[in-house]
Amino acid sequence: MIINKNNIYVSTQFNLSAANLGTGFDSIGICANKSVELSVYKSDCFHIYTDLNIPLDKTNIVCKVFEGEGLNVDEFAFVIKSDIPAVGGVGMSAAMILCAVEAAKYMLDVKKAVTVFPGRLTNSNMESKALKYEKHADNIMASLHGGVQLVQGNKHHTVTYSSINTTQNFVWMLPKFDCNKYNTETSRLMLPQNVLLSDASHNIAGAMALMHYLLDDGAFNNAPSMREFLDDKLHQPQRRLLFKESFKVIDIINDQYCQHTYACLSGSGPTILLMIWKKDHVALNKRIECYEDQFGDMWDFVALN
Repeated sequence: MIINKNNIYVSTQFNLSAANLGTGFDSIGICANKSVELSVYKSDCFHIYTDLNIPLDKTNIVCKVFEGEGLNVDEFAFVIKSDIPAVGGVGMSAAMILCAVEAAKYMLDVKKAVTVFPGRLTNSNMESKALKYEKHADNIMASLHGGVQLVQGNKHHTVTYSSINTTQNFVWMLPKFDCNKYNTETSRLMLPQNVLLSDASHNIAGAMALMHYLLDDGAFNNAPSMREFLDDKLHQPQRRLLFKESFKVIDIINDQYCQHTYACLSGSGPTILLMIWKKDHVALNKRIECYEDQFGDMWDFVALN
């Protein structure tokens, strides 16, 4: 976090994240190497400056956080930047919330005439504040703590694994087409309130296998088929009608390359997450080039790690 006390200015930054990863619905998140930066200036009037396709009025999540923390947004100007476009499935809202929580803390201290800035909020305070505005902890925890996050439901208990195995590569496929009609709320409305016991059991086993793959270099060598273990039954089948473009690509990739690549929605979509197991980076780059030749007209490819 960068602070300028003379001009009453603060800048803060948090990484983006991917969640769900197939069978890890609402329970697994990973931190990406792309980020969001929020700069806040004391101002005579409200304004949001950004190149991102996000709300420019007070419905913006940053404004909601500032107002929720007791600040008047009419007194601030906001500058929001990111490494990648604001599309669904990259944890943009979670990262923006964390940025806003931290920036609001500083501006509140200025308002209260705190002469010595006490530094960043503790992680536990950041968690509790951020989760007031984002009910699903997987993205929040991944952006806040980094690495791989295992989250337990509404209690938000987490286990942090600082590094992913060296054979595991993540690549986002970001839609080039207009996806303004997609948002997390609409996507979650597609989900049922009750699921079959067999589907729940399938996802539990798949999530266990997924964590094994993520953390153990040799795990994939003993796996009969990645798709057999990681094919989700709790949220992706229900979202097929909403994300037809995404699932056309997901089905093709999983059918063609299921032994060493698994494709799934990133978070609630429409962004696609590719999990590619490759020790040979030359082979990995060739694999990605192959995907770009097939799908590059409608999708951009961005490495997460």
